[in-house]
Amino acid sequence: MNTKKKKFYDIVGGPNRDAIFDACKYAKDKNVVFPLEFKVSTGYTGHPDEPEAAYVLMKAKNFSIYSIEHEDGSGQSFNLKGHLEIEVYLEHHTVPSWRPRYFEAYYNTKTRKGH
Repeated sequence: MNTKKKKFYDIVGGPNRDAIFDACKYAKDKNVVFPLEFKVSTGYTGHPDEPEAAYVLMKAKNFSIYSIEHEDGSGQSFNLKGHLEIEVYLEHHTVPSWRPRYFEAYYNTKTRKGH
C-alpha cells in the first residue's frame, strides 16, 4: 500500500488553453520543444492577507503534459497529468539538483490558476 501523502501547491499563473493543447500534441515528440511555464507557489513571504506578502515560487522546468480532461462543461477548467523537473537540494549538497516528478493538476485557463 502506498502511504505517501500527496502534496498540493497553488498554481498562481500559467499558459492559455491553446498553449496547453499544443504542448500536449508534442509531449512525446523528441524533435519538438514546446515551452510551457506554470508558476507554482510553495508558500508566501508573509501572511497571505498582508499586501506586501509575495509568493515563494517552486523552481520547476520542462513541463510535459500528456493527459487533458475537461473538469466541467465550461471549456476552461481541466484536469492535467504530466511530468516536470523540480529543483531540490540533496542532503550534504550545496548545489541543487533537478529531479523528475509526476504531477496531477486542476487548472483553469481563464483565471490561470489551479492546484
